[in-house]
Amino acid sequence: MRKIYFLLYRDEKLAWVHSNISDSVFNHVVIGLDKEFREAYGYKAKGGNKVQREQISKYRPDGKCFICSKEITSEQYARLKAYLRSEVGKKYPYDYLGTFFLARIAGPLYHKYGIRVPRALVKLFLVNPDKRTCGSFVALALESAGIKLSEQEIKQVPGTLSPYLVTPYTFIRYKELNLAPVYYGVIGGYFLHLEGVRKAPPGTPGGNSVRRECKYSSESF
Repeated sequence: MRKIYFLLYRDEKLAWVHSNISDSVFNHVVIGLDKEFREAYGYKAKGGNKVQREQISKYRPDGKCFICSKEITSEQYARLKAYLRSEVGKKYPYDYLGTFFLARIAGPLYHKYGIRVPRALVKLFLVNPDKRTCGSFVALALESAGIKLSEQEIKQVPGTLSPYLVTPYTFIRYKELNLAPVYYGVIGGYFLHLEGVRKAPPGTPGGNSVRRECKYSSESF
């Protein structure tokens, strides 16, 4: 078995998205093939509407992040790696219409008034195969390798209905998706802990895993 990692991050340039889509502070998601994120990938509109290798270690060290992991088979890992590498540099139009619909209509209606937009209407605006968001890029990469976020649809997690409905908030529901929480805090703190783990003598508590900084609860985000 192998592990892949998802990093949720707050991009201040997209703060308007987070304030309306969900109560989460995160608005960007990156997928990593190792816990150090030496090989990590993401899609960014501000990066030229293209898929790129993400240099997580160069993110603002005081930026808030949440990291979780998922176990997959070696075969799935190999397919995922091949897909991600093949996507680097490819350009896709950003799904502005879908994001606007989610941020200004569907999100506020649900989070402020508890009103759910009909699923058919959500799919009409958000299922755009030729366009991407950071969430749909990660979801489509998983799909290409035969990796499911969930074996069944979960009403409270729209991202389980379609890869085009995946957003950073999807991964906040890590319990429903059977994802393992790894770290919650600031990015700089995560890399400091990794460095400490590498230097820790064998058998030292925390020497084989990243120490957790807080209680994991979606309410924390």
